[in-house]
Amino acid sequence: MDYVETVIVGICIVLLVLTLIASILFRRYSVKLGEPAEYPDALVNRLVHFFDAYGRAHKAYIAEATDRSSSRKAYVVVGIEMEADIEDISEMLVSIAKETVPADKEVEFQKIARDRISKYLVNDTTPFYLREETTAVS
Repeated sequence: MDYVETVIVGICIVLLVLTLIASILFRRYSVKLGEPAEYPDALVNRLVHFFDAYGRAHKAYIAEATDRSSSRKAYVVVGIEMEADIEDISEMLVSIAKETVPADKEVEFQKIARDRISKYLVNDTTPFYLREETTAVS
């Protein structure tokens, strides 16, 4: 193999590796996040009342997610900053969603963590719920 063929093979290998990396990244970040196309006012209002009564949620955010790698319809994502595990209130959250969102619209609840969706919610949206901290007066 002469020098030109070696360079061409090297370029092909680099292109193949870059294509594989791009493919992996596209699959990993195939969920597009943004503002809900139709803001779910009824859901948000019920969640605000629930979080006020529950007392352990600090903030809550909302976005719409579209999974470009599947035929799944766009769905609502609600991220909650809270002290407890989200499993403690998951039944109530699902119940609220079923009562306030059309049956064909999916809602996903998650505790704010260090994942990509949480980072988007915290950095690129405004919380729809923010617990008012009460201070003791002496």
